Amino acid sequence: VLALQGGEPRAGGMQAAVGYRVFDALARHHGAAFELFASPLNARFSSFCSAAPDVDRAFGSVGSFFSPSLDPLLASGAFQANPPYDPPLVAAMGERMHALLASADARRDALTFIVIIPHWQDKPCWRALVQS
Repeated sequence: VLALQGGEPRAGGMQAAVGYRVFDALARHHGAAFELFASPLNARFSSFCSAAPDVDRAFGSVGSFFSPSLDPLLASGAFQANPPYDPPLVAAMGERMHALLASADARRDALTFIVIIPHWQDKPCWRALVQS
């Protein structure tokens, strides 16, 4: 599942989070009650991935989305990703998601990522996600 929001000029800078009602709807309708890019200041759910897990762990961070130690947690289920709007980071996120999805497919496990990024048709990272 890929949800795209606005165009880059309307994205509100490097991070434009969707509201709590959207997060709640994604959790209710898709079971996606875990954020892959959050911080204690903007997390909707009690546990989440963050860029600074050493500092954020006390507030619910389970680690960085990019940490291989999280592979078992990310092996199946549904997850929300609203990363910082940085094309290299979005590209790396897409590559990691692709690898996790391939592993889940080989095990015949259900795995879903709901990605919220700007409508970046001119960016390779956007095109890679749309084509995946």
